[in-house]
Amino acid sequence: MIAFTRAASLLVAAAALLLPTSATHAQDRPAPPPETATPAPTLKAGMPAPEFRVESFLKGKPFTAFEKGRIYIVEFWATWCGPCVLSMPHLSELQREYADKGVTICGVNVWQEKEYSPATLDTVTKFVQTKGDGMDYSVACDGAAAAMATVLHSLASWASR
Repeated sequence: MIAFTRAASLLVAAAALLLPTSATHAQDRPAPPPETATPAPTLKAGMPAPEFRVESFLKGKPFTAFEKGRIYIVEFWATWCGPCVLSMPHLSELQREYADKGVTICGVNVWQEKEYSPATLDTVTKFVQTKGDGMDYSVACDGAAAAMATVLHSLASWASR
């Protein structure tokens, strides 16, 4: 019984020491950001997709809107992104396999460079040309307006909550 009482006393003492420390650390944490007036975008299955705007199509059939009844896979990529480049042959294979079933794959180049310049489009165009059939699907460049990067960023922010 003495061993139990001594152990219980030590446990209570340790808990009492930890409580003020936890409260102090909680006060040191930054306050969560205030709620914004505009709610974060919520994209769920069956909802209309965000507007699709790009500077230019570099390969494949251009489109400006998603057609009802078709399936669109939009892949965001950059020439410097290793995993993006590794996925290109797989996306090409999927496009060839499912094109007649109403599937459109479109790779949209975003965040190619920190600051967009006229040379950016040339860099991306040359990359796409060298890939040939290794990028056998529609390819677009987001461009200076960064419309798709903005959509991607807002969706990524929403998903991280």
